[in-house]
Amino acid sequence: MRLGGKTSNNRLSPKLAPVLMAAVLLGFICFPAQSDDEIGTSFADLLDELTVSDFQSKTDAVHLLEQSGDPRAPAVLQAMLDGRLYHHKEGQSIVIVERIDSGFHLTDVLTESDLGTAGRRDVKKISVNNRLRSAIRSAIARLSLTNPDAKLRLAAVEQMFRDATPETSALLREMLEREKDKRVIDAIRAVVALTELESENVDTRLSAIETLQGSLETEVRIKLVALTGLDAEGNYVEVNG
Repeated sequence: MRLGGKTSNNRLSPKLAPVLMAAVLLGFICFPAQSDDEIGTSFADLLDELTVSDFQSKTDAVHLLEQSGDPRAPAVLQAMLDGRLYHHKEGQSIVIVERIDSGFHLTDVLTESDLGTAGRRDVKKISVNNRLRSAIRSAIARLSLTNPDAKLRLAAVEQMFRDATPETSALLREMLEREKDKRVIDAIRAVVALTELESENVDTRLSAIETLQGSLETEVRIKLVALTGLDAEGNYVEVNG
């Protein structure tokens, strides 16, 4: 597929479909010893997929970038989330941009080389919708969960308050078994409790509410109020009921 190509259906491009299937079956992508050219080509294919118009294909590519193990992936995902990932029309390459008065300053994603400046008409932003944006946020957070810096792990967990899901909860439960930092542990427990507010089991919901009382996270407060409401004294109804 050429950069900027279009897909005519809602499927991943044929050359990436087997890769995605392997990821689904194995749970991760394992890259054996490869030459730099082989790794670059594989990474280039995933970047290529980000330029298509179909958002499901882009989402699939985001998942594969997350699992690729390529050190360039986090920067690509963050730039995409920030609206700084573009297609450079002249060079047919994917670039990360910094806005300047005359247009943009470009950095080539594949080679990490400085491409100088370009005008606004020379590049096209890689488009993102809300669902894709959520997938990118989750991917970035998961990539940060194993960072040796506890502050970055904490930031990654806190990011998950926005998109807490049962899958998120399962991932964090595994992380909790090896986490040593108290702040990170508390944040993990809070995100897990946030997902448990959706449980059909009353005791599970009550336990989650007890864990989350006092949290200042906006998402937590909104869900607690929606789930239980407050009595005249400001206490959660379900807790006291």
